[in-house]
Amino acid sequence: MKIKWGTSLSVGIPEIDEGNKQLIQTFDLIEKHRNDDVKAEPVSLVVEQMRKHASAHFSHEEKYMLAVNYPHYYAHKDEHKQFREKTAALCINVMNHKKTAPMDIYNYLSGWVIDHILHTDKEIGQFVQNRQTFAKV
Repeated sequence: MKIKWGTSLSVGIPEIDEGNKQLIQTFDLIEKHRNDDVKAEPVSLVVEQMRKHASAHFSHEEKYMLAVNYPHYYAHKDEHKQFREKTAALCINVMNHKKTAPMDIYNYLSGWVIDHILHTDKEIGQFVQNRQTFAKV
């Protein structure tokens, strides 16, 4: 499954969109290498990019949600925690040369894009847009 960035994935908040674009690039890399040997360099690179994404992007996104008083902050933050935990587990699988690790990473990231970006992140954009619309009335 190839994922191409477009308006359907956009949250409408440039900083969040930029981080999500980077994660989709990471997904595209594992999509190309999901059938590679677990020892392949691109597989390790994907896990490292996931770790960096969790560190930088999630931190920024969580600060943003607090700044706009986003009401679902804690539930959203919990999803980020789950991503971090899953990334750590996937990293261990790669280090232990678990043969299914590349496909496991691919499956997890494809689900994350569909569930988190298209639903959870989109809700932030809708919340901000509704606040702006309400403020103009």
